Amino acid sequence: KSAYNKALSSYQQTVAYWNSKGGAPADEYARVESQRQALNGQADDVNQLAKDITAKARSANKTVDAYNQNVGKVFEEGQFETGQRQITVFQFDDQAELKMVLAHELGHALGLGHVESEAALMSPVHSEGDAGNLQITSADLFALNQLCGAK
Repeated sequence: KSAYNKALSSYQQTVAYWNSKGGAPADEYARVESQRQALNGQADDVNQLAKDITAKARSANKTVDAYNQNVGKVFEEGQFETGQRQITVFQFDDQAELKMVLAHELGHALGLGHVESEAALMSPVHSEGDAGNLQITSADLFALNQLCGAK
């Protein structure tokens, strides 16, 4: 765009000069006309680039929107398969997270379901950093007591 603006300014100065002289000789007029046509081509190129950038920005925005809609969704780290009586671990970042996944899935193996408390071991969603704070909460104990019929 800056190259275009520089060429446009030069063209405008040339036109102003020849206009102040009452017009340009034929050969000079042809050169200035050629310069004008080249500027029109450059303007078309700049406009096309702007359209391409806009299209890419729209595409990037759609990708960001799709990502933002998926933030906070549950990605399964592990699973207890009742019929096979087997725990499968799908992902973990470190030993602390592996312990949390195994403890959570062991809770399912014992018959516990998910609990509403976000801090609970049996919460369906865990935040980053929760693994280092592996502990049974009152919500977990309440669910265990309900399962066992304790009063």
